[in-house]
Amino acid sequence: NLAINARDAMPAGGALTVSTALVEAHGRALVAIAVEDSGAGIDPQTLPHIFEPFFTTKGAGRGTGLGLAMVYGIVKQHGGTVEVTSEVGRGARFEVRL
Repeated sequence: NLAINARDAMPAGGALTVSTALVEAHGRALVAIAVEDSGAGIDPQTLPHIFEPFFTTKGAGRGTGLGLAMVYGIVKQHGGTVEVTSEVGRGARFEVRL
């Protein structure tokens, strides 16, 4: 879902980077998976809502608003975290740590 959203944020093309790393947090070894794009970015008013079920910025018939809610729910159920950084016109970066 993160890669599909990144693709949709770059209709004229761009860069999609997927990276992994082994990180330590709170005395535990975790795997970090980052998905970063050079797309449109997420504005500050939208950012707090992106993990809400049925929230979407896509037009009718283009999205259900469940993708990021599912990503968030699955990661949380496994004791992980999802961090998002974004700037309009400069893309978005999602980092999942499990």
